[in-house]
Amino acid sequence: MVARPTVWEEVAALLEGVSALPEDYEALQALARSLPPETGAMLEGFVSPKFMKMSLAGLKIFSLAFSDILQKRAEGKKVVFRAFNFPPEMLLALDVAPMCTEAAGIVPMLAIGGDRFFDAAIEAGLPDTLCSGHRPTVGMILDGRELKPDIIINAGVGSCDPNAKIHEWMAKEWGIPLLNLDAPYYHDERALAYYQIEFRKLVSRLEEITGQKLDYDRLRETVEYSNQATELYLEIHELKRAVPFPVPNIYTVLVQLAKLIWAGRPETVDFFQIVRDTAKELVEKGEGAFPNQRVRALWTYSGIYYDMEIWRWLEKIGVAYLQDVFSWFPEKLIDTSTIDTMLDGLGERTFNMPMTKQMKGGWDTPGGWADDMIFLARELEADCAIFSGHLACRHAWGNFRLLRDKLRDELGIPTLRLEADILDRRVTPVSVLKEQIEEFISTIA
Repeated sequence: MVARPTVWEEVAALLEGVSALPEDYEALQALARSLPPETGAMLEGFVSPKFMKMSLAGLKIFSLAFSDILQKRAEGKKVVFRAFNFPPEMLLALDVAPMCTEAAGIVPMLAIGGDRFFDAAIEAGLPDTLCSGHRPTVGMILDGRELKPDIIINAGVGSCDPNAKIHEWMAKEWGIPLLNLDAPYYHDERALAYYQIEFRKLVSRLEEITGQKLDYDRLRETVEYSNQATELYLEIHELKRAVPFPVPNIYTVLVQLAKLIWAGRPETVDFFQIVRDTAKELVEKGEGAFPNQRVRALWTYSGIYYDMEIWRWLEKIGVAYLQDVFSWFPEKLIDTSTIDTMLDGLGERTFNMPMTKQMKGGWDTPGGWADDMIFLARELEADCAIFSGHLACRHAWGNFRLLRDKLRDELGIPTLRLEADILDRRVTPVSVLKEQIEEFISTIA
């Protein structure tokens, strides 16, 4: 009897074919029509017709991420689940198979669908208030479609309770070592010093559990690639200040996955190079990434990911998706001269990862959520803000009105409140979200 492929194997096979396509949107549409409707819609949603080179470079990253972990797992390497806000560069230098816990479920859900994976986690006793970014990963393992990890790293402690609890549940339920990276309440020099000490302790514990030492040359190589990507990312951020907006909306999704899944690899540098060159050319020509731009919208938390077509739909109604929390990486370049400077630099980079930076303290903590949103709204000349209230993020809901009022009082920016889930389409249909967004935009433009 032939063993049924795991979901990661299915996704790797699908994405390998997609990333090898020529820069021809008609070829992609033909492939999409040959696939199940949900999968075909996902592919078309991820690809911007005018920016095929950028889109295919982004999809190549997903393909490599899944094929790489399958290869390493076949070689007997330890599979390490890490919360999205823990960078992979250091894990690459340990020669383990790092997998972002959220991506392990979200990417397959987008690629092959399967509400049953949500339901499998609930049937196992997990509450539906836990994040849908984690529940499908758990559901796939419970459903026998994926293997358990060997080690779990949780960098969500202090910034996201659902994130912390689901990793704790997996570790306890399956007897897997759990390494927590504690985030202090404040965001100052003292807090950073504490965090860097905790980061080093985690590295030492990983070496102990895996029985492997950090390969310093390999670490330097991955950090140098990461630095190159960071330089390009920050240059793109400056270009995004231009009017009209010079990057397609789907970039905001692709950049999250490039930074959170495949940081420290040359393919990510290639992706950012393509985006930078394209955006720079458009700015020099005085053109936007799409015509008839009416509104520049800052999304003050997450996006909506269960229907990827929404990004092009926003362009059709003239809305530029400027930024959201999960695509904001205010990073510094890391000094690669010594192992100490690299570890301290990675600790600081982790300290400033999305959500860790914004959500670990009070809503108005210096360097926190309010500061970042005010800065981005002013920097990118936002006309409005949109809060897509994710079902599990109680910490964000608790502070939403305070942030809304601050944006209104300081910058005169109105905010739309949506109630949805980032991945589970059953919570709020995309048609309802579109109706609410269109009504809101009509009051501005």
